[in-house]
Amino acid sequence: MSTSDQQAAPSRLAVPELLIGIGLLACAGAVAWQTLAIPVSPLYSKVGPTVFP
Repeated sequence: MSTSDQQAAPSRLAVPELLIGIGLLACAGAVAWQTLAIPVSPLYSKVGPTVFP
């Protein structure tokens, strides 16, 4: 078989995989946003890294 007999597959955008990737990025963004929105109480800072290094 020579390369002239084979046709190159058309380059297409993989829509399902793209949607899954966008969904995962949206979930990661929501997790980061909610993590940053957690209030830090003064009590937590007393038992923070000094107790558990």
